[in-house]
Amino acid sequence: MLRISAIGWMWVSALGAVAVAQTPGEFPYVGEVTGNDVNVRSGPDTNYYPTMRLQAGARVTVTGQKFSWLRIEPPPGSFCLIAKEFVELDRNGSGVVSGNDVNVRAGSKLSDRRLPIAQLSKGTSVSILGEHPDGFYKIAPPKGAYVWISKQFVQRVARPEAATRPTPTRPAPATPAVVKPAPTSAPAVAKPVEPKPTTKPVSKRYQTLLDKVEADLKQETGDKPLRQWKLDPFLSRYQQIADQDEEEVPKLFARERLKILRDRIEVQQSLKRIQQQQEQLTDEQRVTLQQRTALQKTMRSVIEPFDAEGEIRNSWVFANRYRLVDPASDKTIAYLERAEDGPDPARMLGRYVGIRARRKYLENALWVLVPGEVVVLRRPVAAPTGEGGVSTRPAEAIEAE
Repeated sequence: MLRISAIGWMWVSALGAVAVAQTPGEFPYVGEVTGNDVNVRSGPDTNYYPTMRLQAGARVTVTGQKFSWLRIEPPPGSFCLIAKEFVELDRNGSGVVSGNDVNVRAGSKLSDRRLPIAQLSKGTSVSILGEHPDGFYKIAPPKGAYVWISKQFVQRVARPEAATRPTPTRPAPATPAVVKPAPTSAPAVAKPVEPKPTTKPVSKRYQTLLDKVEADLKQETGDKPLRQWKLDPFLSRYQQIADQDEEEVPKLFARERLKILRDRIEVQQSLKRIQQQQEQLTDEQRVTLQQRTALQKTMRSVIEPFDAEGEIRNSWVFANRYRLVDPASDKTIAYLERAEDGPDPARMLGRYVGIRARRKYLENALWVLVPGEVVVLRRPVAAPTGEGGVSTRPAEAIEAE
């Protein structure tokens, strides 16, 4: 009994090895969908959202398997999503990834979910198919992006290279040729050959317009600072391209360019407002300084007393001096003697002034003043002076030298 059990176990092991060897060959292979409305999903489970549905007879390329799910290349009609902020558009119908490890998500017309199924590195080129809400571009599925389908709805057909070969057909059995008598009527006129329909050339009108406006924009910005750019005329030119539906790539590029231009215009307006505020502040500071200076002079005239005040007249006795006279009595109050770096009394002859002396001394019972400041005053009706010719009333200055 022990010997039979061992022999039986050896047969079972041999049969198992044969079963493994007869398992379908390595991936990839072509499979055919056996049911209708079969879901293609973003992952290997029913919890993953469907991206599209396939009908019976559709062919798929199987690249791997996980449990009861087959990993397949995205069937025709599939698309992926990539965030706009990580793609730089060019004018040749494609984009370039501008970041590292940027997620590519499985696009779906059956669900709003967006599951990452691949990552792209910086510099990878992607084919733009259109725009998608919430800041995404629709792109053709890149290499390495796969979707999944249930194994129970797929029947293996062949390896990919075998599926592309034409299926050989058995030639039909030959039939004896029947000789027909020559026609007695006139020979048939050959039918004229109908011309084949020609493919309508792809329009490049808006691509040409885009190239022109891009060149003009580059020339306008050039080496000039931002505040000098004249960007408003470009808005209508780009808007014309963005509003059309004939050429998708120029349309998308123009929309992105419009966003950038509007941001630049807003920055220009902010800079202009800041400059206006700075100029206004400078003007206000200038006026405030002038008012403060005038007020200081007025306050000084009111607060600080003059050493003497009166009308300046020529002196007939001293050639290098002037008289300060009380106009009410024609009495000389003091003599004025000019310092080399001081104010010149000769410029104010006949004017009623207040004198703040830099230096003063008595000579023959009269004050001799060396003016440090001469202030022209409003001439009083009566100009009383105190003892020694010093004014006893506050004076209101109307002009300063």
